[in-house]
Amino acid sequence: MDNSISINKKALTQSIIFGIIALAIYCVTSKGLFTDMHVIRNAFAQLSFIPFAYFVHIVTRQSIFSRRWLPEYIIWLIWTLILPIAMYMEFTIARDFIRFKGETLFGNAILLGLILMRVIAFDWIKSKLAYAFYGLIYIAVWLVPIIQLIYHSIYGEFITPLAIIAIQQTDPREAMEWIVTYVKLPTITALGIFALLLGLAGPAYETYYRKRANSFIPAIPPKKSIVVLTIIIWGVTITKLFPMVGVIDQWKEQKYIQMQEVKFNDNYAERYESIDIHPTFSISKGTFVVIIGESASRDYMKVYNSHIKYNNTPWLSQMVADKNMVLFDNAYACYNLTKYALCTGLTETSQYNNTSFVNSMSIVDIAKKGGYKTYWFSNQLGEQFSEVPIQMIANRADVVRISVNEFDEGLLPLLSGVNPEDKNLIIIHLAGSHARYECRFPASERVFSEKTDEANYANTIHYTDKITREITEYAKNNLNLQAVLYYSDHGEDYSLGHGTATKKWSTLHIPMWIYITENYRQVSTTVAENLFQHKKSYFTNDMMFNTLSGLLGLPSNHYDPREDLTSDKYCFMKNSLFAFNRQLPISDDVGGDDFEYIDPSKLTINFISQ
Repeated sequence: MDNSISINKKALTQSIIFGIIALAIYCVTSKGLFTDMHVIRNAFAQLSFIPFAYFVHIVTRQSIFSRRWLPEYIIWLIWTLILPIAMYMEFTIARDFIRFKGETLFGNAILLGLILMRVIAFDWIKSKLAYAFYGLIYIAVWLVPIIQLIYHSIYGEFITPLAIIAIQQTDPREAMEWIVTYVKLPTITALGIFALLLGLAGPAYETYYRKRANSFIPAIPPKKSIVVLTIIIWGVTITKLFPMVGVIDQWKEQKYIQMQEVKFNDNYAERYESIDIHPTFSISKGTFVVIIGESASRDYMKVYNSHIKYNNTPWLSQMVADKNMVLFDNAYACYNLTKYALCTGLTETSQYNNTSFVNSMSIVDIAKKGGYKTYWFSNQLGEQFSEVPIQMIANRADVVRISVNEFDEGLLPLLSGVNPEDKNLIIIHLAGSHARYECRFPASERVFSEKTDEANYANTIHYTDKITREITEYAKNNLNLQAVLYYSDHGEDYSLGHGTATKKWSTLHIPMWIYITENYRQVSTTVAENLFQHKKSYFTNDMMFNTLSGLLGLPSNHYDPREDLTSDKYCFMKNSLFAFNRQLPISDDVGGDDFEYIDPSKLTINFISQ
């Protein structure tokens, strides 16, 4: 870029060496080199940095390997070597490493881009504002590695596509609560201090370099050339290479899947009209209530586990003796993520049939077709944000209300709008026991005083016990109640939370119960008999659609009695049930705490397939 067109041999030699090093690092951190054209293209992409490195050398008038760039090389090594090798060791179990090509390419680009920004800030502009701006950029390029390492320190694995889904379906409040609950305040403080030190590292090292190395700092570099080159390198880095980084690429992939999920609404009117109901009983009025809990694990409930120290289910423990209450002993979540647990549970798709979510009808559709007025009451803010499939199911109800109260008690006043003279199906989605646990119940409802995660989680279970009692009693006294069904979307490990990274059986062990009234017993005697007969049956909650169809007396052309606990044709046993899209046999649950590795790439294979 000088007036001379001669080649700077030293700059060219060092740039070629840089390109060879970049290629060698990629070869170390990838599989199948020269056996897959995709890998070959990515390998040669490393060599494209040779001309960029050459021009950086020319415009900065300093060696690309100068000790002055030590801070830049530190983050370069993390992006191109340490993070890729760590992910390679993690993911080589299940699939080829080539999906992480973006880390090495992005690392090369930010090395060159940061060198240019350092020269602009410290050799040209020379102001505190410029130093601070460089410091912010330096902090920013550390964010992805830090987030990956924090996630790995908590869950023992790097961020997967299913973790991305969990992030996308989380509203800002829940995200902050997750950080406080699982990252913990001391770690947050340490990260803040680390970020501050990173911001100060550039100016501090620059001062050290100039004083101790006695190095010659060249004159101000050619401004036009350095501006043009900086714009080119950072433009390519941000628009082309950053989207190729693993977690960003996965984010885009999941957004694409969300776009496909909206096909659930395609041809809805035509599909709704094709529903053919075969009612097993008839009522002119009455209310069925479905209460969906959140993150409740039966492992930490007194009614299921007498050994826990907290008496957190006083009402349910009392109701077990009621002849109209059926407490199911062996219910499991099909996923430990809300989105997939509910979308499979409330529609006809399950692990045991070939119907995809986008081609399914929901229990709301079946109830409406059967003459019920349908209600969806929720205290889940996430349903207003990014839980698109759940939104689509909810929006098919006749009445949809999101509680404005942060606690689940805010759902109770919504019941006053239900007409007891109608046939009603009310679906109530609780916030339940979702972390942060101490935010799930009012201070006045704190029963267990210890300020620990275990005690706070027990308080959420106790509060849910109270809320379900109040809903049930209100419906009995005011809504001509027929039946109440409660189940949790998934379980929880109060130390780690839930999600596919939390490989704990407690995240799949869910509570489930059905309360039926005397009036309902008279209308459908066989349903009551079958429910009690299946009290100890093993069950996964992706079959809830069929059980609810039977409970409502609405078998249809979308119904399978083999998945219905109210039917004598229910046929599943422990050795025929699964979780995570048939990857995890429920028969593996033999008393241990952990389950085995699950391949995230195979978790949702039938969710949007046609």
